[in-house]
Amino acid sequence: DGTGEIFTKYNLLKNFLNSIDSSITQKIQFMTNGSLITDDIINELQEISKKTKVIYSFKFSIDGISKNTYETSRPGGNFEQTIDNFKKVLKYFPDSGVIFVVKKTNCHEADKSYSFFEELGSAYTEITADFFDKDMIKYTKNLYHNGD
Repeated sequence: DGTGEIFTKYNLLKNFLNSIDSSITQKIQFMTNGSLITDDIINELQEISKKTKVIYSFKFSIDGISKNTYETSRPGGNFEQTIDNFKKVLKYFPDSGVIFVVKKTNCHEADKSYSFFEELGSAYTEITADFFDKDMIKYTKNLYHNGD
């Protein structure tokens, strides 16, 4: 459907994950916005991981550390649901983390995102600029690399 969200095709994903084991790959990381993850999916993935001995982790795309900023940056998104899903995933897949894409709508929160996600238990936080926005690329370089 072109959304880029892996969990829109969960049944296909589940069939694929059940068809491989640790002799094929040791780890799989799911890139997700977190909106479609449910308790049932988490439980099912945990069982598949145990059975296949493939370690799973998640990289959540979370572009805001407050409700207003997140929902402005991701129209149709639900901040509370995404954060709740992230916390649930961390209980079973502790190597999971966050990617925070810096945009005009959220750049004022970029420098606070590391500590915010660390407090939630994130294994890492990646900060990257919206690559379609030259101003944000420059902003991010200045913010984290002192202009280098």
